[in-house]
Amino acid sequence: MVKVRTECRVLDRSPEAWRSWNGPASDRHDFSRGANALEVKVTTKKGKTAITVNGLEQLSEPAGGHLYLQHFELEAAATGMLTVSGLAHAVFAAASQPDRIREYLLAIGCHNPEDEAWNMVAFRLERE
Repeated sequence: MVKVRTECRVLDRSPEAWRSWNGPASDRHDFSRGANALEVKVTTKKGKTAITVNGLEQLSEPAGGHLYLQHFELEAAATGMLTVSGLAHAVFAAASQPDRIREYLLAIGCHNPEDEAWNMVAFRLERE
C-alpha cells in the first residue's frame, strides 16, 4: 500500500532537505547535495515505463558522485490523493522555510496552489 505522504519523503529526513531541490533554477538534476544528485521522472499513463530526458546531461553523474533516478507512474483519478494543493500543504508543513518554497512556486507561475487551474486533475500513485 502506498503512503499518502509520499510527496515529503525527502523532507521526512530533514526539514532542511528542501534546500537540495534545484526548483526552477534549470539545473541538470532536480535535487543535488554535495557530490550526489537525484533526477525525478513522472509518467501519467499506467504501464508506461519510458521516460523523457531533456538532454544527456540529466543522466550524467556529478563529478565524483552518484546519480539516482526515481520514476513515479501516476494515473489521473477523481479520488486521487495527489493534487498540487495537497502536495503544497504537505511540503509547507514539513519544510523549515515554507516561504522559500512559495517563492519557488511563484517562479514557475504558481501564485496560489489552491487555484482550481492547478488542481483540475488529481492523481493516484500506481508504481515507483
